[in-house]
Order: sequence, then C-alpha cells, then structure tokens
Amino acid sequence: MSFKIYKPKYKSLFRKIAIGSWWNAGDPSVYGMAEVDMTEALKFIEKMKAEKNISLTPTHLVGQAVVECLKVRPEVNSIMIRHDIYYRRNIDIFFQVNIEGEDNGDKTTKAELSGVTLRNLQAKTIFQLAEELKNKANKLKKNKEGELMQVRSTMEFIPNFLMKYVLLGTSFLNFDLGLPLHWFGVPKDPFGAVMITSVGSFGIDWGLAPLVPYSRSPMLLAVGAVQKQARVIESEGQPDRIEARPMMKIGVTFDHRFMDGAHAADMLKTFKACFANPDKFFNK
Repeated sequence: MSFKIYKPKYKSLFRKIAIGSWWNAGDPSVYGMAEVDMTEALKFIEKMKAEKNISLTPTHLVGQAVVECLKVRPEVNSIMIRHDIYYRRNIDIFFQVNIEGEDNGDKTTKAELSGVTLRNLQAKTIFQLAEELKNKANKLKKNKEGELMQVRSTMEFIPNFLMKYVLLGTSFLNFDLGLPLHWFGVPKDPFGAVMITSVGSFGIDWGLAPLVPYSRSPMLLAVGAVQKQARVIESEGQPDRIEARPMMKIGVTFDHRFMDGAHAADMLKTFKACFANPDKFFNK
C-alpha cells in the first residue's frame, strides 16, 4: 500500500454492527431539520421539578411529542414486512444510550452505543416515560442489563465480513417470517417505530443520523442542544421585536416509503404545538 495504516487495538461492538449495517447509498432516507422554541417547555420542566419533584429533560419531551405525532399520523407507526406496509398497534420508541468505557481516564475510546425500548407509550404519561427510561438506562449502564444485551454478547464473536448477513438474516427471520428469536436474545420488534438519540447531551448543536436498515424503524430523531438564539417575535398590534430565545434543533431522518413531505409537515405542526403548550399535551 502507498499509505500507512494499522488496526486499532480496540473496536466497539457498535463499530462492527455499523460496518454491517450500511453498505451502499441506495436507500429511501429523507433528511431534514426541525427547530423548536423551548421557552414554554423549559418553564414546564422547572414547574414539574418544583411541584412533583420529577426531573424531566428535553429528550423526555421529545419522546412524548413523538407519541402525540404518531397518534395523529399512524402511517408512520408502521413496519415493512415482505415488501408491504403494516400498522403497528402500539407505540414503541427506542432511545439510544451511550455506555461510557473506562480506559485510563478516557471514557470515549471504549464507549458503546446501545439503547432501550419503551413500549405501549400511547397508554403512558410523560412521567411514566421518564421514570421507565431512567430505570432501564441505569440498568443498561451499570449492570449491562437490557433487551438486546444477550444478542450483543453473541455478535461480539461474529467477524466483520459476516455482520451484514447476520443482521439482515436476523431481521428477516424476526419480521418477515415471524419466528421467535428469544433464544438468540432478540425480542419481537426490538426497536419500535421511532429511534431517538440525544446528541445535545454531548454539547452538539444538532446533527443528522442514518436510519438503521435491520431495525425496521421508519424514523430517527437526533435531539440537539438547547441554545439561545436571536428570534424575531411578532405580536398583534405591536411592532416586531428581537429576543434571545432558547431554541432546540432536531435532525430528522425518515423513510420515504412510509411518508412524504405532507405527512412530515402535519407531524411538525403537532410537534411544535406540544412545546408551545406543554401543560396541554404533557401534563396528563
């Protein structure tokens, strides 16, 4: 070779899975960015902390807002099975969780990306969502307990060149044939309809993330950091004014086979309404 390379001493399991997940650019992903005014939402978070001693985060609010959106647009709460679209009966959301890895004080080199799935969220409140997510994420980080930990342990022994076929094969057996794979550590519909990752927790303003082919999830949201930005505020009968508002950007990726711009616009309207009036949508 004309350049020098070497293999890293450590490669996370997620790196192996990523290598097997994305192999070409021929996919139906559509990318966009939504921007939300967090003024009322942050007040709501402080209010719930004071009144109910419940710690909510923007990610919790995003999760609940997604639930409200899927109630309005059930087309997105769908799954592709044998080249046909089926609606899911329940609303399940996968929240990605970063598991820090300790290596001489470096918590990033051996970090792993995993996640937890919250199920039947159409029947739960945002407070139940927050508590369940906290408990599951803590178990995952501290004790490596979770729905997908068994299959992750198995995949550590699969070579890179086979990972693609193992992931696709597992997805085919699980979804298309409906075979029970609990013996392999794979639950039914392990990822739900929407995946959410909080890039803002790392101080990232906003980002876009790719869909995961074998997950059969048609939408992924990357929640950015809340930052103050100058905004033009319109008031009826008053001249426009400029204010510093806390804004949050969310990178959105969706599968064009399930929805198009009209669906996205309808969901965005509901999504922003949730943050503009959190007491109405979240305090149930």
